[in-house]
Amino acid sequence: MDLENLLKAIMKAGQSLADAWLFKIVVALVVSTVTSVHGSALIAFVMLVFIDLITRWIALSYTYLKDCSREYEIQLPNLLLDP
Repeated sequence: MDLENLLKAIMKAGQSLADAWLFKIVVALVVSTVTSVHGSALIAFVMLVFIDLITRWIALSYTYLKDCSREYEIQLPNLLLDP
């Protein structure tokens, strides 16, 4: 391999590294966060907060519907109950 082909290869590698650099940085951040001990604890905490917010929203929605006399029951489709 001569010097010209080496420089072309280096330039091509540099361009491929520069393509979608933001996506690559985000993926690297996610992978490093998930694989670290502190990152795993952070993800578990965030998931707990997310679940807490969803359940509070469901409770508030139910209370609002009950107060408006629009109480709905969630019924499973008969397809799931019939053998």
